[in-house]
Amino acid sequence: MAIHQAKYILTHYIAAKAQKKTAGFTLPELLMGMVVALITLYAVLSLVVSLLGTEQRETAKSQTQQEMAQALDYIAAELREAVYIYPGDCLRRTNIPESCPSFNFIPNNVDVQPVLAFWKLERFPVDDLKIDNDDTLENNLAFYTLVIYSLRRDNPTNIWQGPGRITRFNLPKYTREQLGNENGQETPGYNGFNGDFANWNSNGVQFNDVPLVDGVDLGLQPERVACPSTYTVSPPPQPNVLLSNLSSFYACVSNPGGINTVQEAMVFLRGNAAARGGASGSRDAAFLPTVQTRVQARTRFGQ
Repeated sequence: MAIHQAKYILTHYIAAKAQKKTAGFTLPELLMGMVVALITLYAVLSLVVSLLGTEQRETAKSQTQQEMAQALDYIAAELREAVYIYPGDCLRRTNIPESCPSFNFIPNNVDVQPVLAFWKLERFPVDDLKIDNDDTLENNLAFYTLVIYSLRRDNPTNIWQGPGRITRFNLPKYTREQLGNENGQETPGYNGFNGDFANWNSNGVQFNDVPLVDGVDLGLQPERVACPSTYTVSPPPQPNVLLSNLSSFYACVSNPGGINTVQEAMVFLRGNAAARGGASGSRDAAFLPTVQTRVQARTRFGQ
């Protein structure tokens, strides 16, 4: 009897094991597995998106900071060749001092603001000089060139990433094409300038500025650094002239003195990487890289 019972139990045990091996998942088990898989997939995708966003922001900030630094280096290199830097008051839209020339050839609108204006020495290789009626060229192999850096507001509908850009305008006595022509004439608007910076006649100048760098901030914060007592801020803040009040591109210029006085300029520049970093309109400090430099200009010819 006991043997029969043992055989019965063993037979049922083997049958149950075989049935369990061939049985599939139940519906609740399948649903639970899908939920766990979806949660895991969502977590992984969220992590990937977060990492990509962080990389995009860091790359945008790094690129913008590098571009601002390169632009400032370019400006500083020209300022080192400057023989005269105009005080900020000369770049006012109204109430311009008598000691300043008229810069009325610069468009007087809300989208452009001159920030730095100076005369520098322009040098050319001797082989380029074919004009034989200019003692300045013959004796110095150089001449004065006016350079103006301006801040422009970007139009959202154009090709610029914004919010603003720096442009450069220059007025040389001669262009390279003119230097290669024995009958070359002065650039229109130069007007026989001979170093009288305050009384220069700007009639006939065409303001054709070209972009230097894009991605410049157009904000009031952080505020401007206070200039030393013997310096003037350029451009000076002016009522109802937004671009003149910004702290994103400005300079502190030491007041010009005698003929052998060396001027200095402290230039401040702030970029805006928010749009490039996928966070357009953000004022997060992480998107606002700032660079600055202090430059000592030279004196007049031969100094």
